[in-house]
Amino acid sequence: IAGPSASGKSTLCEELVQKIPDSLWVSQDHYWKDPEQFPKVNRLKNWELPSGIDFDRLYHNLLDLKRGKSTVAPLWVRGKYPPKTQTILPRKVILAEGFRLWNDVRIRELFDFRIYMLIASTKPLILLYHDGFLRISLLKYNIESKDVKNYYKE
Repeated sequence: IAGPSASGKSTLCEELVQKIPDSLWVSQDHYWKDPEQFPKVNRLKNWELPSGIDFDRLYHNLLDLKRGKSTVAPLWVRGKYPPKTQTILPRKVILAEGFRLWNDVRIRELFDFRIYMLIASTKPLILLYHDGFLRISLLKYNIESKDVKNYYKE
């Protein structure tokens, strides 16, 4: 899941990993290179450049997980470098998110599904989940309805 900062990527992954059995969530946010090396714009570090992300490590961690192997991945703690590490065990469903996730073609091609999130409205977007089934509804939400089957205006 890719998309701009604050588009809801992490929120969506947090919800999905709770609802999809045997799933895990890998965040690009744990793959920053040393922030002291980031270029500066007006004396501020530029976190938006792809060069600040360790795509090689992210790719190899995701590849290990897809092959069913455990992997040692970074665990970023803001303000501390180098990051700690964590061992991630493989799961049936791997969710990955980051604002630059699709910049690396190797990472893009690892996934069966690719989602780009761009929230352009503050109106609710409904996600329907049932075992083995996930659907996003773009129909209008009917807040007055008490019946889940009738949440959508015709």
